[in-house]
Amino acid sequence: MRRTGAMATGALLLAFGLTACGGDDGTAVTAAAPTCSVDSAASGPLTTEDGALFTPPVAAPDDWVDPPQEDFDWDGDGAADSLGFDQAAGTIVVTWADGSLTVTGVRSDFTGEPGQPVEPGGDPFLEQPTESGPPTEDATEEGLAAPVPAAVADVTGDGLLDLLVVDDGIASVVVGAGADSASVSVAQSAIGTEVEGWRNPPVVPADPSGTTFDQPPVPYDQATIVPRWDVTGDDVADWVIESNLPRALGPVTAYAGKPCA
Repeated sequence: MRRTGAMATGALLLAFGLTACGGDDGTAVTAAAPTCSVDSAASGPLTTEDGALFTPPVAAPDDWVDPPQEDFDWDGDGAADSLGFDQAAGTIVVTWADGSLTVTGVRSDFTGEPGQPVEPGGDPFLEQPTESGPPTEDATEEGLAAPVPAAVADVTGDGLLDLLVVDDGIASVVVGAGADSASVSVAQSAIGTEVEGWRNPPVVPADPSGTTFDQPPVPYDQATIVPRWDVTGDDVADWVIESNLPRALGPVTAYAGKPCA
């Protein structure tokens, strides 16, 4: 498979040539110096040598545990922290005891089935991500959860949680700083420049059937981020984006994590 956007072509074992990003000049955000540096090159969607989307394995390793999306510990103080979604404001917020990380300008389709409530004027058909957190596990298992355009997981291999966000097909990673976390508000479009991290633009994959009709870029907007184990063989966890709503059914796109420089 190969990484798009300046990532190297390779087989399942992928190697990174990482360099440290330059820091923020302090004019746009206030943040502690990152404990992990990565370059800003895209790490997905992963594709094969012929340009088709790479299909990640479905079966998890025996020792794999899904990273919790509620009551996780972002800053390493032993207390439960939270991931919230403000659909009206278009923001994703990680909140810990004495601070927060806010990503603004997230226009992804949170609602999943807008205009199709159970009853006219009633609640949406699908359970929504809210300021209190993502949809419940029961709703997810029953296929009644709306798209969730953010997740927390360690995708840099340093043992600290990072924030993954998808907006308009662009998948971004904000590198977490653990105990060094400081309050930051950053536009999704500024990830990788104003805060440590990187962005992955959508791609138009090669058509596996060989026909000539135009292929839409992936991932689709109605998408859910799902943390995964290491599928690329570099000892760093990866992640996928799924578009599985009936009206927006799309392929799974896979993204590689990046070890800290």
